[in-house]
Amino acid sequence: MDIGLAILMFIAVILFMIYLSTRSIVEAINHWGAAHESYQLKIIKELREPGPNRIWFLGDAFRLGLSIEEIFQHSKIDPWFLYQIKDLIEIEEKTKKMTIKSFSSEILFDIKRKGFSDSRIAKLVKKKTKDIRTLRYKHKIHPVYKRVDTCAAEFEATSTYLYSTYEKVCESNASNNKKIIRLI
Repeated sequence: MDIGLAILMFIAVILFMIYLSTRSIVEAINHWGAAHESYQLKIIKELREPGPNRIWFLGDAFRLGLSIEEIFQHSKIDPWFLYQIKDLIEIEEKTKKMTIKSFSSEILFDIKRKGFSDSRIAKLVKKKTKDIRTLRYKHKIHPVYKRVDTCAAEFEATSTYLYSTYEKVCESNASNNKKIIRLI
């Protein structure tokens, strides 16, 4: 699992793991279509009642143009978290307007840093996952590994846990020693 250094990456990766697909927040629940009159009422009802699908309705609420204040009034979710979700939705919307040729190295790296998978980016720009992966390789954008401080800096850790993320500096310090991989 990618732990990520930014909350956006954490949220995007967790949502992807929960849903196990390349669907966006709005695509997960949108049965009626945004133009349907009762859709906004359905979203507001779902925001007011905590439940397993409420996170998906948050995305729908932003896509329909509800403000952070309006969503807060209905959901009582801390505005800081709402800003994070809104940022993910805005990144999706901007990415949808792009073509694969308009991705610079910096733009693609930034989207990957925010936790978007190659398959999600591909779906947003209506391309195949392998096209995004090829572009990522062309721009030399690869995951790096960061260390988890399992001892909370109280003393030096003898066993290191690593997670992959999209950053500039790799902390893996690879050696020729025997390795162990734990899949969680």
